[in-house]
Amino acid sequence: MVSQKQAKVEDSNFTRETIQLFNRHPGLLLTSAYAVVTFIGISYYYQYYRLFNIPILKLTDFSDILVAGVREPMVILMFLAALVTTLAYDKMIRVGARVQSELKQQEQTFSIRLRSLIVFAPKSNNVIYGLLVACLIFVLYFWIQILTSHRAEQILNGQANRVIIEKTDSKENKAEMILLGTTTNYVISFNPTTGESVIDTIESIVSIKPTKPKQVANAK
Repeated sequence: MVSQKQAKVEDSNFTRETIQLFNRHPGLLLTSAYAVVTFIGISYYYQYYRLFNIPILKLTDFSDILVAGVREPMVILMFLAALVTTLAYDKMIRVGARVQSELKQQEQTFSIRLRSLIVFAPKSNNVIYGLLVACLIFVLYFWIQILTSHRAEQILNGQANRVIIEKTDSKENKAEMILLGTTTNYVISFNPTTGESVIDTIESIVSIKPTKPKQVANAK
């Protein structure tokens, strides 16, 4: 006979219940999605700039935090990838609960008991919700680490587009840099020659222009 806790796990569905909740409260959907995307954006930028030893959180204003999740398209893709993975994990857990329930109703031979041990099925929804949150965080952390490391490696290897940054207080007045990003008050760049990160105020920048592509000599 199936226990009450087990039946509750089988009958419930986190994905369906969440969709029903957002259908009843569409404003909650927009608020939750915006909050999650903003959190992902902040985490992404923190890890990205940390690879260049830049304390980005000390350089950001509240307005920068509000748009952190929508300035970078990869943040939206990471959110969707993590969401799909979490929903698939929820589906897998529910299927496991139903399979385990069916196995308990059969004669408990050695093979049936072994299959019952292999099939993963938590006993309560609270455990499942905790696992789904952990899955979401893990997937997001994984993608943030992969994407930021790949982007930083390209910059460190000089494979990123360069710009000419003209400053008012520079002796050379112009410098060829790799633009890492900007905030409300700062321009953050990387010098591929010295391997140093540079933080300039917006007021000290005269212009930022893309470098001209190098012309390849025609083969004779």
